[in-house]
Amino acid sequence: RSITEVRPALMGYQKGHCFYCFRPIVVAGGSDETASDVDHFLPHMLMAKGYPVDLDQVWNLVLACSNCNRGLDGKFARLPHVELLLRLATRNEYLISSHHPLRETLILQSGTSSTDRAGFLRSMYTLARDLLPGADRWVPGVQGPALF
Repeated sequence: RSITEVRPALMGYQKGHCFYCFRPIVVAGGSDETASDVDHFLPHMLMAKGYPVDLDQVWNLVLACSNCNRGLDGKFARLPHVELLLRLATRNEYLISSHHPLRETLILQSGTSSTDRAGFLRSMYTLARDLLPGADRWVPGVQGPALF
């Protein structure tokens, strides 16, 4: 199913920057360097390996520049390094603190309190890691200053 419809909603919560490297990105159009892709933080291919949770949900979707998502050293279907999990939790909490309609969806998907949501993300990451034993954990190349 198409997940690109969340692109405009995610853009504001990522302050117009790639989730991974913090380069400026745009919702539509732009050059190869500024185009945005909707990326599954935990790779979508995990579902084919028996991952029991739908990874097309907003808690797992981020906007990435094309280089981070599918460039020469891009993430592709690799699992991000665990340090990026805190960034995902921070981005999700920022979205929840807003009054955007996705707020309620995110709460329903991941928990009613920030502690519950952090635990949910940790358990989802652990499950993904267990399905990809021994695989290297992807880290973005050059990163700008953190924005969220």
